[in-house]
Amino acid sequence: MIKRALQHLKNTFRDNPADLVLLAVVLPAAWLLRQWWIETIPTEQLYDFSTYYEVAVNISQGMGYTFLGQPIAFQGMGYSILLGYFLRFMGDTSELTAKYFNVLLSMWTLLMTYLIAWRMSPKRLVRWGALLFMAFMPQQIAYTNAIGTEILSAALLSTLMLVQCSGDLLKGRVQWPLAGALTAALALTKPFYLAYPVAILFYEWLTRKDLKRGLAGALVAAVVMVLIVAPWTYRNYRHFGRLIPVSYNSGLVLYLNNNADNTHGGYMPLDQIKATPELEARIVEHLENGAKSIKLASDLELDLKPAAQAWIKENPGEFAKLGIIRVHSTFFNGSWDVDAWTMNEYKTLETERTEVETLRHLAFFRSINDIVLAVLGGTGLLYFLTNLPLFFRALFSLKRVIGWQAALLMLPVGYNGLMILIYEGQPRYNFNLLFVFVLVAVLAAQKLLDAAGREAQFVEDLPESGVRIKSRTKTRTRSGKSSGTSARPVKS
Repeated sequence: MIKRALQHLKNTFRDNPADLVLLAVVLPAAWLLRQWWIETIPTEQLYDFSTYYEVAVNISQGMGYTFLGQPIAFQGMGYSILLGYFLRFMGDTSELTAKYFNVLLSMWTLLMTYLIAWRMSPKRLVRWGALLFMAFMPQQIAYTNAIGTEILSAALLSTLMLVQCSGDLLKGRVQWPLAGALTAALALTKPFYLAYPVAILFYEWLTRKDLKRGLAGALVAAVVMVLIVAPWTYRNYRHFGRLIPVSYNSGLVLYLNNNADNTHGGYMPLDQIKATPELEARIVEHLENGAKSIKLASDLELDLKPAAQAWIKENPGEFAKLGIIRVHSTFFNGSWDVDAWTMNEYKTLETERTEVETLRHLAFFRSINDIVLAVLGGTGLLYFLTNLPLFFRALFSLKRVIGWQAALLMLPVGYNGLMILIYEGQPRYNFNLLFVFVLVAVLAAQKLLDAAGREAQFVEDLPESGVRIKSRTKTRTRSGKSSGTSARPVKS
C-alpha cells in the first residue's frame, strides 16, 4: 500500500516537474516566515494556552498529565502530550521550542492541503493556489505563536480528509483503520470529534450509495478510535471515579454559553451567571469556596450540564439566537483572535515606529486578516448553502449522489458548525477549517475561469456581430420600370 502510494506520488511529480520547482521555493519561504514570526513577534500565552503549555512542560519533566500538581482532564490531552514528548526529545521546555513544534504542524497542514487539492482537480490553479494561500496566509503564520490545539487539529483533520479521498491508493483494510486512528487523535485533541465516524458513513453513502461499505468503514473506524481512546478513558476513571471519555469540561462549556445571562454566545465567567440558590451552593461546594481551580473541579459539570440542558429546553428560541450569534462570532466577526492570542505583546517591541505608526500598522495588519477571513468565510458559506439542498437530496435518496469533492468539503464544515452552534463561538474556532475554505476558494476560482473560458469560446464561435445593410438602390430600365436590389446583411 505504501509502496503504491509512493509510486503514484513519484509518477505524479515526474509528469509535473514545475510542481517540484514551486515546492522547492514555497516550502522554505513558508518555513522562514513562520520561524521569523515565532522568534520576533512576542505574545503571552493566556487562559487555555497557558494551561496547554504548563501541562506539556509537566509531561516533559516526568510529572505526568498534571496541573498544579494534580491530575487533570479539563481539556483534550492530545496536543499537550505530543508537545510534552517533543519538548523532552528536544531537551528544552522553552516557549520557543513549543512554537517550533507548531511550525512543523503548520507545514504538515500545508502539504496535506496541497495534496488534497491535487486529488480534487488536475488544474494547476487549484493545487498551486492552495499551496500559495496556505503558505502565506496571515492566520496560518500567526497561529504558530499560540501554544494550543488549533494548529494540531488542522493538521489531523487535513490528514484524515486526504485519507478519505485516497480510496484508490489505500485499500479498505488500511484506509478505515487509519481513518479511525486519525479520528481518535482528533477526539483526544478536541473531544467533540468523538462522533466523527458518522461523517465517514455519510461520505460513503453520499458519494457511492454503498451503505454496506459505509457501515463497514464507519464501524472499523469507530472500533479503532475506541481502542485508542480507551486507555485515556480508563485513566480518567481511575483518577476521577467516573466515566469520562476524554475531558470533563463539556458541561461547563455548555452552561457558560447557554444561560439566561449570556448575550453574546461566548464564554463568560461563572460568577457572572445568576444561578439558583441550590445550584450556587453546589458550585461553591465543587470549588471548595474558591480554593479549587475550576479546571480541577472534575464533577462540576455533573450539576452544570443538567442546568444548561434545562434552560435550552425551556428557551429554544433564545438558544437558537445564541447559536446564530456563535456562528457569526466564529466566521464573520473579524480576526481579533490573531491580535489577542498570537501577538498580544506586539506593542512592547522596540521599533523605530512612533506610537501612532505602530497603531496604524496594527490596524493595517488586522484589516488584511479581516479581508482574508471575510473572503474565505463568505466563499465557504456560499458554497455550503448552494450545495446544502443537493446534500440533503442525496442523503435521503437511494439513487442520487453528490460529487466526492463536495461531500469531503461539506462534512467537516457542517460537523464543526453544528458543534459551534451548540457550544461556543469565537474566531479562534474557525482555524481548523481555514484550509477547507482555502480549498473551496481555489475550486471556485477555477470554475469561474473555466466558465469565462467557455463564454469566450462561445463568443468566438458566433458570427461576427457587426453587420452592414447594403442600401436599396433604384435603377431605371429602358422600359422605364424601376428595379432595386434587396437589402441584405454584408459582413462589415
